[in-house]
Amino acid sequence: MGDGAGVPGSDGQVRAVSEVDHLLSVLKSAQDAQVRKEAAWRLGEIGDPRTVDALIAALDDRSIAVRREASMALGKIGKPAIDALIGTLKDRQGYRQRNAAESLGWISDSRAVQALIEVLTGEEWYVRREAACALGRIQDPAAIEPVKRAVSDPDPRVRREAIWALGKIGCDGCQELLAVAETDADESVRHAAAGALRKLAGAEPARRISLPVPVAKPAVRQEIPAAQVQHWIKQLAGDDVSACVIAAARLGEIGDLQAVEPLVALTGDADERVRQASVSALGAIRDMRATPAVLRMLKDESPQVRCRAAAALGEIGDLRAVQPLIQALGDPGSEVRAHAAASLGLLGDQRAAEALRAGMSDSSQRVREEAAWAADALITGKSPLPAGEGGRKTG
Repeated sequence: MGDGAGVPGSDGQVRAVSEVDHLLSVLKSAQDAQVRKEAAWRLGEIGDPRTVDALIAALDDRSIAVRREASMALGKIGKPAIDALIGTLKDRQGYRQRNAAESLGWISDSRAVQALIEVLTGEEWYVRREAACALGRIQDPAAIEPVKRAVSDPDPRVRREAIWALGKIGCDGCQELLAVAETDADESVRHAAAGALRKLAGAEPARRISLPVPVAKPAVRQEIPAAQVQHWIKQLAGDDVSACVIAAARLGEIGDLQAVEPLVALTGDADERVRQASVSALGAIRDMRATPAVLRMLKDESPQVRCRAAAALGEIGDLRAVQPLIQALGDPGSEVRAHAAASLGLLGDQRAAEALRAGMSDSSQRVREEAAWAADALITGKSPLPAGEGGRKTG
């Protein structure tokens, strides 16, 4: 790529190329997993198609967290990454296939459908599950029959995603299949089947039952008129609680980085609705500057706020959250414990392994399911952090 010295155009273009070169070097050679992870995140924000090969290579990083961030970055880059991701789906290493499938789901281009169908019958359950999820996001009718067959997968986690995908794609004549799934031995599969049936009947949108992947699509920086963004930011400081909550949601949806500091200020608001909205928006924006404020919200008096904080920390992806989330596995609220377990799975840090195994004996079935998934996520990463790295202070 070069150092940008000979790149024509404005000084801004030269600086951008120089930054990309620096980030690529950091992604390849930094010793600290958190530093590599932040480099992958920033490359996703920049969205330069020339970084695709380096991010594909980062799917082999020794840290699960870095691999996941590289996957998310490829999803943000979008269509220029499709061919490389389809090629990665043919890799025999399951975790590379899983991350490639996730990226293709975010991109949602029909060119990936056939390759995803091919891995829908692969050896690893987590690859099959992510392929089903991606096909649901793409919503191409060509996937209906293969996804219908996946409803009979031996792993309930795959069955659940296949059912969710059918609800998203739409499937005439699937009612009988889903009615059978409502009698499945696994409770989450039964719930997914009931939701898909309601969706197909037009009663409600299909919804995810569990948290095997980030709750929201990585924030894509949308082009919104500056005046509109400033209007929403101004509403965050107003006295109208409803307007504040709506503005926080919109700023989270568009992923505007200008909103981070005003939203952080609202995490201490006296109104619980405002605190919930602010932490959800910060999770959607996924900026690590918000980590300290969101960590404080794990101690909020409201279980709903604590729950959203636990979920947001998984979306933000900052490894500084690992120990606080481990502590949150002892929260009195079962939903808080469940989201803490799911976020630990997303962070992919081996320090959480013992606590997650303990969580598999929790009194709540939801917590047990999320802890089991998260523990599996650590195992199926197949490349735990080397000795000493897991305990390194981050930030």
